[in-house]
Amino acid sequence: MDSGCNNHMTGNKDGFVEIDESTKYDVLLGEDKRVEAKGKGTIVVKTKQGKPKHINDVLYVLGLAHNLLSVGKLLEKGYLIVFKDKQCIIYDKYDHDNIIAKTNMLQKIIFSFNLPREASTILNVAYDDSS
Repeated sequence: MDSGCNNHMTGNKDGFVEIDESTKYDVLLGEDKRVEAKGKGTIVVKTKQGKPKHINDVLYVLGLAHNLLSVGKLLEKGYLIVFKDKQCIIYDKYDHDNIIAKTNMLQKIIFSFNLPREASTILNVAYDDSS
């Protein structure tokens, strides 16, 4: 989970259920490293209850080491994200009592979610509070 990235991103092209590679995007990574996103599309993950959820507007960034979920994009879509007691919990956008994913904080304030795709895509989640 990245509070500093503007878009969801993955380096795993096989994780997309649909992708538009006709448009390229310029992405600024940490340490001012610029890379080109090779497309944008949709991935499908299974929630904690096993139900499929679409994650739209995911950028395909060749060579990206970790999959990133944008806190800002999730909030824009209406999801509720709670960081509390060394846990990160994502609640459904339509039912804030329904937990989609929940994980404990790992070392170096990283939150790693296992949100399997129909095959199995792993999303590594990290939170960095620069305030």
